Amino acid sequence: MAKTFKSQEVAQPASYDLPPTMCREIGRITTRWAYFEHYLRTMAWELVGVSDDIGRISVREPRPKQQLARISHWGV
Repeated sequence: MAKTFKSQEVAQPASYDLPPTMCREIGRITTRWAYFEHYLRTMAWELVGVSDDIGRISVREPRPKQQLARISHWGV
């Protein structure tokens, strides 16, 4: 069954003041995601057999899902 979504227009100005605890957790998630992407890139460069410098230039940067599929295809 297809989901239906209903939009609602808000006429008030948005408030972007988040509590410090939420800002901290958002920062942690962002940092972990960046570390995960770097780890996948490094793993791909090692499998291809190139250095980090050459890997940044020569290996294209797919999305993490595609990187995981490529790594598993290479036999890790």
